[in-house]
Parts: sequence; C-alpha cells; structure tokens
Amino acid sequence: NLTASDREDEQRLAYFREDIGVNMHHWHWHLVYPTSGPVEVIDKDRRGELFFYMHQQIIHRYNVERFCNLLGRAKSMHNFREPIPEAYFPKMVRSADARPFAARPQNFTLKDIDRDAEGFKFTITEMEQARDRIYAAIDAGFVEDKSGKRIPLDPKKGIDILSNLVEASDLSINPQLYGNLHIWGHLALSFCHDPENRYLEQFGIMGDLATVQRDPGFYRWHSFVDDVLIRHKDHLDPYTSQELSFPGITVTGLNVNLARKNTPPNVLLTYWQRSQVDLAAGLDFGP
Repeated sequence: NLTASDREDEQRLAYFREDIGVNMHHWHWHLVYPTSGPVEVIDKDRRGELFFYMHQQIIHRYNVERFCNLLGRAKSMHNFREPIPEAYFPKMVRSADARPFAARPQNFTLKDIDRDAEGFKFTITEMEQARDRIYAAIDAGFVEDKSGKRIPLDPKKGIDILSNLVEASDLSINPQLYGNLHIWGHLALSFCHDPENRYLEQFGIMGDLATVQRDPGFYRWHSFVDDVLIRHKDHLDPYTSQELSFPGITVTGLNVNLARKNTPPNVLLTYWQRSQVDLAAGLDFGP
C-alpha cells in the first residue's frame, strides 16, 4: 500500500485499513441503517444498539490487529482540542468529480466548522457541550425528550435510545439538547484542513462512508464513541444467573443445516474463492 512508507508505524496496519471489503462493509451497514429518510426505513429493530455493536466490533478487531503488529490499542479522542498525532495522506481521487481527497498532516487539531453553504456549521465548544450533556444523562440514568419528559436509560432499551442520540440519527429524541456528536466528529476530522471553505477544498476521507475506515483517525474517534456508550453499560447491574440460564432445558445435540435439500449437516460454506478485480479506475461505492 502506498499511503505511507515504513518509517510510519501506523503503516503496519494499512493492510487492514485500506482493505476494500472492510470499507465496503462499513458503507453497506450505513446503507441498510441510514441516519435519515422515511421512518419505516430508519426505525429498524434495535437500530441504535446495532450501531454500538457493529462499531465496537470493528474497534476490537482493529486493536487485535494492532497487537499483532506490536502496536498499542487505538487511543480514544476524549479531548477535542489536542493535536491528532496520526497523519493521513489518502492518495485517492473521487470518481464523481476527479478531485483528490484532502490529506491531514500530523498533529492537526480540530477547528470550528463554518461551511454554511454546505449545511455544516458547529463549534468545538458545541461538541464539548454535547459530550458533557450526554455524560450527565448517562450518570443520571435518563435523557430528556423535546418536551422535557425524562426517558429512562434502562437495561432493555437504554443502549438503543442512547446510541441513536449519540450518532445522531433522525431517531434522536432531542437533537437540540444533545447535539449531533458522532457525525460532528466525522465532519470536524474531514474538514480540519479547510474548516471555513476558505480554499474551496472538499472533504477528506472521514467525510465519506465508503472510505472512513482507511483513516487512523476513524479508530481514534470511534474508540471515544465506544467509551461513551460503555459508560452507560457500566452503570447497569450485572446479569443474574437466572437471566443467563434456561431452567429445565437440556441441550442433547446440535446440528447446523444448510437451507437446501439433501445436504449433509454441519457443512459450512464460506464462499472464499479466487477472483480478479480490475482496479485500474478504482471502485465507486456511491449510488
């Protein structure tokens, strides 16, 4: 991979971050679970909880890959004003307009975003306020909807409510109070090279669902998002033995069967096979 030389330690993970399948998975997940649109499309069962689970699994797998390459786990971006140690120079061109994705040099900091013509306008202070209000809600055990009604963050629905609020999708119960924290972070990283559109530069890798996992900053940001949601989990009581057991039920056997006639049990098809893909013109995951 040509995004950096071996002098850069983070390059040891380029094989994972730059993988087409990994990035396509992220793009496809958000295609199935969009943040906006008709309510029957957005409001899928446990959508918010699945946002938490899917991204947490990505971070866990990435950290395992880091350990295998003698690197520490991805650090969480709790402080929005600290320089970002990891640089990223994507060397990619958008197929829609043939313009390159912007780079982010080492130790860049997040800045207030004032790109009003594109509908992106928020400050780092607003991000901090949203973070602190979410922390306060988690510690109190409830969030407030637009009418001021307290909605409990209980063990059954709490993570779903909170994840939709943090992301934030159209299902957020009070975006005016709790902001748009997760998406603001993506935009702040994506536009830190030209936060006011002074130089008419377009977004970086972190602004496109099909490319975000290529940037080391993605894992730093989502480690923070994961920590926020784990904070809620840490407030819950442990599962009891009764909740984890099935009294009166004994497993005497287990088979896995394909949804086909006359196939033997316990056969797993992985569909791994050799294939040839023409990458001369790149891959376009956009609609």
